[in-house]
Amino acid sequence: MIERTSAKFLSDPAVPNRLPIHFYISHWLMGLIAIQVLKVARTESDNLIPLFFVMTIGVLISYLIQWRGVSTAQQTAFVGLDIAFGLIAMTSQPFLNARIGLATEPGFEVMISTSLTWYIVLRSCVMVSAGALLWQNVPTLALFGLISTYLMSAQLTTLFACFLGLLLYSLTLLNTLSHARGERTLLAKFNLHALRGSSLGLAAAGLFSLMIVPPLQTFVGYYVMQVALGINLNSPSSRNSSNSAYRDSTEVGVGPSSLSDRPILRVQMDPPVYLRERTFDTYTGTGWQTRSGFPQLLRMRYNRWVSLEEFLETPPLSAGSLVSQRITILNDWHGFVYTGANPIRLRLPAQRLMVDDFNDTLRYYQGLAAGMQYEAISNEVPASPALRNASNNFPNWALAYYTTLPQQRWERIRNTAYEIARSRSNQYDRVIALKQFVEKQCAYNLNAEAYPRDRDVVDYFLFESKEGYCDAFATSLAVMCRYVGIPARVATGFLPRFQDKETGDYILREADRHMWTEVYFPDYGWIAFDATEGARVIDNGLTENGEIAQGSAASKENMQKRLLLYGINLLLLTAVMYLFFSEILPRIRYWHVRRLPEGQIAWLYQRLAHTLAMAGVAAPAPAATPYEYWQTAQTQLGEQHSAIQNAAERFINLLVLTRYAPGAMTKENLQQLRDSLHQAQRAVAQEVPFWQRIRRGILQWRNLTR
Repeated sequence: MIERTSAKFLSDPAVPNRLPIHFYISHWLMGLIAIQVLKVARTESDNLIPLFFVMTIGVLISYLIQWRGVSTAQQTAFVGLDIAFGLIAMTSQPFLNARIGLATEPGFEVMISTSLTWYIVLRSCVMVSAGALLWQNVPTLALFGLISTYLMSAQLTTLFACFLGLLLYSLTLLNTLSHARGERTLLAKFNLHALRGSSLGLAAAGLFSLMIVPPLQTFVGYYVMQVALGINLNSPSSRNSSNSAYRDSTEVGVGPSSLSDRPILRVQMDPPVYLRERTFDTYTGTGWQTRSGFPQLLRMRYNRWVSLEEFLETPPLSAGSLVSQRITILNDWHGFVYTGANPIRLRLPAQRLMVDDFNDTLRYYQGLAAGMQYEAISNEVPASPALRNASNNFPNWALAYYTTLPQQRWERIRNTAYEIARSRSNQYDRVIALKQFVEKQCAYNLNAEAYPRDRDVVDYFLFESKEGYCDAFATSLAVMCRYVGIPARVATGFLPRFQDKETGDYILREADRHMWTEVYFPDYGWIAFDATEGARVIDNGLTENGEIAQGSAASKENMQKRLLLYGINLLLLTAVMYLFFSEILPRIRYWHVRRLPEGQIAWLYQRLAHTLAMAGVAAPAPAATPYEYWQTAQTQLGEQHSAIQNAAERFINLLVLTRYAPGAMTKENLQQLRDSLHQAQRAVAQEVPFWQRIRRGILQWRNLTR
């Protein structure tokens, strides 16, 4: 009786074809989590209920199909459908979005996130095997990885913990089912283990997931998308590397500027105003630095209005006009809060904010991520002739910090500034005259060559190069103002240019990043002056609507590179997953069984069957003995695979001897059995072409994951 049972186990451990319904329920829940993650990532409050219904129907179809049974040929057809769904999700997102009334976001990260979610939803109807179900977790992990690179929130962490718990429960259940299929014929004591694992698997998985969520989410965010999918998103320490958001200095005249039209912010405001990010106060001769003041920690209620007037110096309300801004982050992380000049009120989804009254900046160290939205109200004072009435009594701090210049002075700059300003009777007219000089003297050119590092950039820009872009214009006006005793600094941020005709919102792109000059007027505060307004523009790809064609071309080229890397690394990921399912997962699943001598023999026999399958031999019949299986294999191998036949025949003889001969189940015989298996594997590798082994290996996935 024992021999018959063992032979049956060796040939096929009584594996049922149907998967339990709770295996599908767990993956249905993981699909719903993916949909909810997309909702968190998108910048609009979209209705994703249609995706929920499609996912539910797809999972139900998959369960009914596998319940009726699926042949190997049918599984191959479903794999083809799976690939087709992936291509459709990646290439036809606008069409799919239109079918359910979902807006197509312009942000690259959100676009890829939506495509991944569509793939998860569409392929829910082809999950007809355990392998197909487990593959569903790959795009879900990629979705978490992509979104966590630019969005960290408690809701995302909670969803990831739930997903990880369900994933570990599914793996535990799959492992339990694998044991249960062999336990009825091997050892009865495993039955208790199977019941225990099935009932306590979810609780153990949930507890384990809570322990490893923080480090694993960081790993997923910073490595899965960059290594597995090839999307090189900035790390936390270098986000916004294209601007000065995380640096206390900036260089001027560094050479041609490569801009893109990637959207960064969506802003509702009327009228449009400069959105200031930060300011720089110390001119070095080649660029700017900013002094570190004494930032104050502002504690506020989450997403509630807070007044900033007691923290920042703001002009009287009668001097300007109130402009409200509703700002939505579309891409990247941002350490500074963008507002108009002189912000007086702010509503931010945060509880702490650093307010630097010296530099008039608002810093949020946790970072503003894509999808976050906040509101601000600023008191905008325009650069108008009314400033002629401003007092000339500058506060000491303004003269001490905002009129300083490098020790090496340039006579050409000083003489020119004095010559222009001396005939003007008030500060406003002096600034306007200096601004007009810079506009007429130099041309705006994004392709201007880099300035020599051993020269003062203002002197070189004004009198030799006479070409540059916003940083050179803003620096020149600020430095000339300082030469005549007028407090001035430069500010960075965004210049709104492109307005969405449907919504009226302003879309601020990477190409809209800007630098301008701010001049201090007593009783009015800092006033923005832009010396690029009247400058001649050298043709550099600017189109009529203000978009930059050069940036668009660069963006398209960057997109092509990302898609190429995506395809290459997706192939690598597929190879890794194949190795995982064919080598690692089976070893993990049968670890308990392999601890026993009978289990080792059964494991080696299954590895031989898998090895011969690479040579075109069919799997053992459920009731076939090892000798019966070998007779069938000999016929299918033929004479052209003599080396494979010799190695496999030696293995079968050793297996029967070791398993059934009294006292033959020794370590020496088991080692000889392993050596015979390795000989068979080497023979297959030598006699069967690589592409045939890969193709046949893919067809074995179903058997390897059940």
